[in-house]
Amino acid sequence: MKILYILPWVPYPLNNGGNQAVFMMTDAARRLHQVSLLLYIHNAGERERMEHLKALWPDVTFFLFDAQEEARIKGEIQPSPYASMPWLNRKVCEILDYWHHSTKRKLDRRQWRHALQQLSQAKSKASAIAALGCFVRANSNLFHQTNNDLSPAFCKYVKEVSAKGFDIVQVEFYEYLPLVYMLPANCKRVFVHHELRFVRNENELSLLQNPLPTDFLILEEEKAKELVALKHYDAVITLTDIDRNHLIQYLPEEKIYVSPAITQNVNLEKKTFQTAQELVFVGSGSHFPNADGMLWFCSQVVPILRQHHESIPRIHITGHWRRELKAYVKRQCPEAVFDGFVDDLPTFINGKISIVPIRIGSGMRMKILDSASAAAPLVTTSKGCEGLPVVHKQHCLIADTPETYADALVEILADKTLQQSLATKAQDVNNAMLKDAELIQQRLAIYKKI
Repeated sequence: MKILYILPWVPYPLNNGGNQAVFMMTDAARRLHQVSLLLYIHNAGERERMEHLKALWPDVTFFLFDAQEEARIKGEIQPSPYASMPWLNRKVCEILDYWHHSTKRKLDRRQWRHALQQLSQAKSKASAIAALGCFVRANSNLFHQTNNDLSPAFCKYVKEVSAKGFDIVQVEFYEYLPLVYMLPANCKRVFVHHELRFVRNENELSLLQNPLPTDFLILEEEKAKELVALKHYDAVITLTDIDRNHLIQYLPEEKIYVSPAITQNVNLEKKTFQTAQELVFVGSGSHFPNADGMLWFCSQVVPILRQHHESIPRIHITGHWRRELKAYVKRQCPEAVFDGFVDDLPTFINGKISIVPIRIGSGMRMKILDSASAAAPLVTTSKGCEGLPVVHKQHCLIADTPETYADALVEILADKTLQQSLATKAQDVNNAMLKDAELIQQRLAIYKKI
């Protein structure tokens, strides 16, 4: 079977949940099918990672769209909407157009920094909650819809490559959802929905203190666009039953499938539990739900935690974080340590309590699976463990308010027996549910069926 995967970024290295999910499934599919990847190369860093991926996957065909390809295709299509104007008018319009987009980016950055400043200056719980709402508005995809990838040149390239006789063309991640309109009708078009955007938008809107009537209008407009695009695919794959249940309210049930992601740790030797006295958060701040979760934790949970402990435990934070976010977290939590990219994540997590204070999103939180694989006791929100078969006080502690989250941390830090029980049972359910061979066969069976 000839399969083309279309991805918005290079799924390597395995430093985030999205990369893990894509890499592991593609790595399995290439051993049984003729696999090709279409990727947008944005910069030199991605180009370097692409060379590593080529070395790992010598049997995969790569179609790479970069600046050189953009220039070639732009020469074949109308390069500018102002091309027919006289030279002077064209230049004025191009300058104004540049200023328009540049000013919008600067306004977005200023709004982001102002919201973070408000949060830093909050003197009460109420003012901190209001500032968090402003921060959500400043970062929400609902109000900042941008996708520079979907240029005329890139869409033309997708149309050309996808017409090369593939049996299945699979598009992944919401950013590329509209590409279905570029795909040929004589192949099966599959979309892997890692996160239902309308669910995430609803989560974000619920966190605003005073949402406007127009906010709900935007929410419904974006939801309608998402659902219409999904209807054009022959099959939609979600990572959890919860997301599938959301979609069957709007799409034919027979075209929606569930295929959980695989973590890179499933095949590793079972980790031995170690008593934990430090905390760890796994995730990059460039993914907004992670940033929101840690800001909520630092501004709402930590002050309560300090009432129970004269000194709170060290908090390790992995991944890439913006300088301003790091500064805020360090001000609120001097105990925070930003460890950046970690080579051996299971060993790093082992011996620490994993915190997942996530309030936004859908799909599977790979950080939950990473923690379970590493035998790390876990404190999460309901949203953080959504879609996974875990039970409060059996596999983890689940808390959704600052008070209950702080109480859960106090309880687990003081009770080593509870730590071991939670870690062991979570690891057992993780290993039983997420056997890589079974998950791979589940995904391949979907391909065969469609």
